[in-house]
Amino acid sequence: YGRVCHVQEGDFEDVQKAVATAKAAFRLNTPWRTMNASKHGLPLLKLASLVEGNAKYIAQTLEALDNGKPVSSALGFVNFSVGILRYYARYADKIHGKNLPVDGNTIALTRQEPAGVVAAIVPWNYPFFLSVLKLAPALAAGCTIVLKPAEQTPLSGIYIGNLIHEAGELIPTPVMLELGGKSPFIIFADADHRRSRSGKNQGARLVTGDCRLGNKGYYIQPTVFADVTDEMVIAKEEIFGPVHSILKFETIDEFIERANSGIYGLGAGVYTSDMDKAMRVAQACETGSFWINCYKVESPQTPFGGYKMSGIGKEM
Repeated sequence: YGRVCHVQEGDFEDVQKAVATAKAAFRLNTPWRTMNASKHGLPLLKLASLVEGNAKYIAQTLEALDNGKPVSSALGFVNFSVGILRYYARYADKIHGKNLPVDGNTIALTRQEPAGVVAAIVPWNYPFFLSVLKLAPALAAGCTIVLKPAEQTPLSGIYIGNLIHEAGELIPTPVMLELGGKSPFIIFADADHRRSRSGKNQGARLVTGDCRLGNKGYYIQPTVFADVTDEMVIAKEEIFGPVHSILKFETIDEFIERANSGIYGLGAGVYTSDMDKAMRVAQACETGSFWINCYKVESPQTPFGGYKMSGIGKEM
C-alpha cells in the first residue's frame, strides 16, 4: 500500500490542551456562552456553504483517497453533511424550556442548557460525515467540542477543522445519578428578610437535618457558623445535620463565580425583590434546581437532578 501522508500522532498532553481550551471557551461570560442562540447557527450555516463549495475536493481528494470509498458514495455523504449542518443551524434557537403547571401560586420553569465540553471519537468508515454528525448538534446546542478522528483516516478531521476556523472567522453512557449537593441559599440586601427567615426556618424544621430520621445515634445541637470562607470543609462538603454556614459576598459576579466553583450543583435559591437580578443568578448558577423567593418547593411535574458531582440526568 502507498503512503498518502504522514500525520503527527496526538498524545496525552495534546488531549489535555484541547480539553482545557474547550473548557475555557465554555466558561461563563465568554463570547460563545453569551452569544444569542440564533447566532450559534451562523457558523454552521457558513460551514455548510464552505463544505458545499468544496464538496468535490472533499469527496475525491480526501474521502476516496484516505478511506478508499468510491467517489460517488463519498460525494453523496458530503452533500448529506451539508444538509445536516443546515438543519442543526436552524435548530439552534428552537431549544427552549417549559412552563410547567404546578400546585398553588408557584410558577415552575425549566431551562435547557448546553452540556459542556463534548468528546467526539470518529471511526474510519465515514470520517467526514460522522464528524459533521457529531459537531453540528453539539455546536448548535452551545457546547464546545473536542473531536478525535480515526488514526486510519485523519485527513477529513484536519480539513474540517480548517473549514470551521474559516467559518468562525467570518462570523457519556446514558445513566441517571443523583449524588447529593451543597446548595447555596442567597439572600440579597433588597430581600424580604422576614419571608426569607421564615422559609429557611420552615425548611430546617421540615427536614430535621435533611430527612435523616431515627431514634438512635448522635444528636447535634443546631449550629450556625459565621465568617465561613470558601476553602473551609464545611463550605465545600455536604453536611447531614442542623448546621448552617454563612458566607458573605459583595457582587453578583463574585457570588456566581464562587457558587459555581464547587464540585456540586444540586440546588440553589435566592430571595430578592428584583426579578431581573433573580433571573440573572438563576441562569448563571450551575445547579439542577433553582428557587426564587421560596425554597425546596417541589412538584411531580418538575424534573429533579443536578450538575457536576451532584448527578447525571433527571428524575421525575
